This record gives sequence, C-alpha cells and structure tokens, in this order.
Amino acid sequence: MFQYAEQKGFLDDIDVTDNEQRKILAIEQFFKTMVDQIQISDAEIKNFYDDHISEMRGASLEQVKINIKNYLIQQKQGELVNQTIEQLKKEAQLTYNEQWLNKQRALKPQNPLEAALKNGKPTVLDLGASSCIPCKMMKPIFAELEQTMKDKANIIILEISDYRDLARKYRVRVIPTQIFFDANGEVFWRNEGFLPKEAIINKLKEMGV
Repeated sequence: MFQYAEQKGFLDDIDVTDNEQRKILAIEQFFKTMVDQIQISDAEIKNFYDDHISEMRGASLEQVKINIKNYLIQQKQGELVNQTIEQLKKEAQLTYNEQWLNKQRALKPQNPLEAALKNGKPTVLDLGASSCIPCKMMKPIFAELEQTMKDKANIIILEISDYRDLARKYRVRVIPTQIFFDANGEVFWRNEGFLPKEAIINKLKEMGV
C-alpha cells in the first residue's frame, strides 16, 4: 500500500522525519484523494429514501437528505477502499524476508509452560492480567510459592495478553484462572477467580507434592 502511495507522489510533500509516520500519512493521503472524488446524486438519495421509507419514522426527504448522503458516501468509501486493496493484492510483488520473520519470532514471549510440563513435576499455571484486581492479589502468592515449592512443583504466572494461544487451548473464560497439571503434564484441576495460598498448597498435596 505504501509503495503504491509513494509511486503516486503522496510522500513528496510530507514534512515528517519519522519514517513509519511518513508511511502512514502517505497512505492516508492516498485514500483521502480517492474518497474525495466520490459523488452522490440526488437520484441516489431519493432512491435510498424510497427503499427505506418505513425506517424514516415519518421524516421527509428534505429532513434526512444530508444524513442519507453522508451514509451513502461512507458506503462508497468502504467499497472503494476494499476494491483498491484487492487490486493492489493482485498487482503486488511480494518478497519473503526471512531475516525480518526471524526477528519477529524472537520477539514473541517464550512459553515456559511447555518446558515445565516435560520436567516430571506437577505444575500450577495462573493466567491473568495486570489490570485485574484478583490477578494482582495472586502475584505475591505465586511469588512466594515459586520459592518454597521450586524443588517440588512448577509455579507459573503469565499475562493472558502475551499467551492468547494458551488461553484458547485451555478455554480460559475468566481471569484469573489457575490450572493444575500432574507430573505427566495432564490437567488435574482448575479454578476460576482468586485462589488462596492454602487452597493451592492443599491441592498440590492431593497431587502428591
């Protein structure tokens, strides 16, 4: 999209030093030029009014003319943008940047659960969010258990926003959610919401810890 906007000269008059911002502004200017050409005729407005007269709640054509025009402009804008994107997809020359892809993969957070489930110890996983009050209450509990149980069990607390794949895999519906895995890596028990330290310890005892 940026390459096409650059070819059309939309980058020439942008006085911004940040390269990414220049790209965004060039693309925006490219689309603005396209949509500014959209025209809505009085006949189109009248046809729309007649087709939807039951939804006008008694308003006359003159009363809703501007609203209908704005709506039709938005509709045509959406259609034009989609058509342009599809056309650019057909014309685009795609390149495979392995170096960039590897860099993006490296930025992705590592999954500590995968290794934990293979080390032969029971595991307790907590999936939550830093903005969630019960989740914040779980953090010091897990920090303490991580120290006291480090030789007996894996204690893992993760931000759900960083591990959406785990949330989907284990069907996490609310946060925090704690999932207990046995020494073979199989789900043993789960809890939704705040879980006191004593309850975690008792459940681990049930698992032989």
